[in-house]
Amino acid sequence: MKLSRKWIYWAIALPVLGAAGLGIWKYSQPSKALAATTTVAPIAVGTKSGAPVGRVEHLTCEVSQGWPVVLVRDANDESPWWVQGRAERQEAQRYSARAHFGNETTQPGQRYQIVVLSAADESAARQYETGTTLETIPADLPHSDPIEVVRR
Repeated sequence: MKLSRKWIYWAIALPVLGAAGLGIWKYSQPSKALAATTTVAPIAVGTKSGAPVGRVEHLTCEVSQGWPVVLVRDANDESPWWVQGRAERQEAQRYSARAHFGNETTQPGQRYQIVVLSAADESAARQYETGTTLETIPADLPHSDPIEVVRR
């Protein structure tokens, strides 16, 4: 069986063109990681790393954009993030929220981490119900660096 030049040409050209088209399409899609880093808003949390906390504390934070959502978890990296009480506006960009660190049986010295998310607005923040858990911090929302505190 003799193959014509046309068949050989198409047998080579189609896979090459297909791979090139797929590569162009893949790299023309917006990057999720890039989108998350371009929306970072400065978030200042009133509690400092290493600070002692009681079972229930009122945390203050400042966000330049959006509405804060406070998350707390045991310092163990495999613990879920617990959504804390709704933030209330104190001043223009200053908010306060109630946060729980353990329960009545939690021993002093237990370490916790706090992260503040910046939801787009108050209605977006309400999607995070108090008392629910998240396995990971949402990558598409700006957030503070984790702050580690110690239960007194």
